[in-house]
Amino acid sequence: MLGLSACHDPRRAARGNEPSVGAAATASSTAHGSGRNRWRGGGVYLDGEPIGVLRHAELPRGLEPIWETQRRRLPFGPGEEVRFTETKVPRYRITDYLSALGLRLDDVVQVHLHGARDSAVVLTREDLRRHPDDLLFKFAGGTFGKPIPIIRTIPVGTTFDDLIAMTIYIERKPPRLTENQTLELDGLPIRGIPYHGEPLREGVRVYVDNRLATVLKRNQLPATSQSPHSDLGSVLARHGVPTSKLVSVELIHDEVRTATLPWSPLEFAFNEGASGEIVVGSHRLPANSIALFTHR
Repeated sequence: MLGLSACHDPRRAARGNEPSVGAAATASSTAHGSGRNRWRGGGVYLDGEPIGVLRHAELPRGLEPIWETQRRRLPFGPGEEVRFTETKVPRYRITDYLSALGLRLDDVVQVHLHGARDSAVVLTREDLRRHPDDLLFKFAGGTFGKPIPIIRTIPVGTTFDDLIAMTIYIERKPPRLTENQTLELDGLPIRGIPYHGEPLREGVRVYVDNRLATVLKRNQLPATSQSPHSDLGSVLARHGVPTSKLVSVELIHDEVRTATLPWSPLEFAFNEGASGEIVVGSHRLPANSIALFTHR
């Protein structure tokens, strides 16, 4: 029997009005990244390669928020004194996020924040260095929901409340911001993710030490009539993910980190009743994503 620790998160009960993520879009065949028919929200790409997803439960372990005070006026009647309540809300520095991914700010040329209708905000290394406390993101539900950029003090030509993607440039040429706040590369408009094309699609995301390593999909597993279960280590090896140094597994389900397991031979199967979900081990623990670690 596998040893495990599990936790409960009260945010599950508050998710009824969570906004949807993603936006419809049509791509031109004469554009970088053409072929896209729908964004998948929150993907993070380094020089075109996916390295993460901006979902609260999938943030790098060890990334700490900064806490800001939010003031809200309480209801009051005629003749009553106006009263306010204050709450602390979590925000995340983009520079802290880059560091948690193992990226050095000195190496980063630009970071682009992508919104709906191909709009974008371009942040230079100097912007990030000079204004770390003013370049942030948050989540619509505080600890769940869609990511939302927060840009202060530096002038930008557009705003949006759904951070559809973050692209980071170190070695490859960043696209150029146009006058209408969209991006172009080599004179062609950007339609999709530069140097990648189609945005990251759904599947079971697998992280190793905070970086996205692969995405497991049902139709990529070898067909077998013997059992619907597969050995996780073997499947990861086929995806080029080394497992010899792994020590622990954290399961992420419904935007919550739900269980921690020691790394050992683990079987999993795709949940026939839920898209993008697997069940792991003899306890059949559900997971939408998996975080693997080579250290405690």
